[in-house]
Amino acid sequence: LKSVGFAMDEDGVALVLGKGKRGVNIAPLLVARDCIDKWIDQNRYKIAAAARKRKDEVERARLSAEAEAAAADADEEEEEEEEEEVDPHACVIKLRIEGKKKVHELEMHGDDPLSKIITLLPVDVEEGQSVQLTCAARRLVVKSTNDVEMSKSLRQHKLFPSAVVVVKVADSNAKAPTTSNGDTTSLAQRAAAQKSKKKGSHTMQSVGIYSKDDNAKSELIDMGGGVWYEHDITDDEGEEDENNSESNTTDEVKEKDDNETVNSKKDEDLSQDE
Repeated sequence: LKSVGFAMDEDGVALVLGKGKRGVNIAPLLVARDCIDKWIDQNRYKIAAAARKRKDEVERARLSAEAEAAAADADEEEEEEEEEEVDPHACVIKLRIEGKKKVHELEMHGDDPLSKIITLLPVDVEEGQSVQLTCAARRLVVKSTNDVEMSKSLRQHKLFPSAVVVVKVADSNAKAPTTSNGDTTSLAQRAAAQKSKKKGSHTMQSVGIYSKDDNAKSELIDMGGGVWYEHDITDDEGEEDENNSESNTTDEVKEKDDNETVNSKKDEDLSQDE
């Protein structure tokens, strides 16, 4: 302010400009005002940046302290927890009885024989009953009467480390399906016989196929909500016109024949009179 002309008053309390002068140049005052505003803006920005920096440092210190505390808690929990040992030979068999939806889970050893599954069945198997084990994923069908296959391990049957097995318990009094020669049929033969039964002649009505060229015209109308209505727009006016024209022609021919008959009778009467 002193550089632009301000001076201390007599009391030394305030700065006075142009005291005792008739005219004052105000151009330096404008420059001084711009400098003061610039100085205020710079200080305001520096003060805000310093406050933000101090706040960021406080938050950073708080987050680092929380991270250290969480890491310490995790280390303590890991030390407390015991490591679970995984058996490399464990085999999980998901078992389902044919005709039922419930699935039973069996924990077995990979070297256990296949026959052990029968001993762990959730149902009682009486003596003389035949048990069939089926695994569709491994294409495995083994009956309890096959001692060789039942003695093999789960690993040999490729049921390790996990598999889904369907168990069918047959009645001891039930007879196995046989062919016309009396031999017991295999699974493939029964499937082929079932497939052959499905073959045969079918009509279009039985399989749901109808001809498109049945002279019926229709138009699909959107009824809203995904519903379509089929409206029959077959034109029957042409057939009615043809029927009318045929009937008119028949009436005309009949009327003409009647006229000819009357005229012939008149001619005969005249000839007789003569």
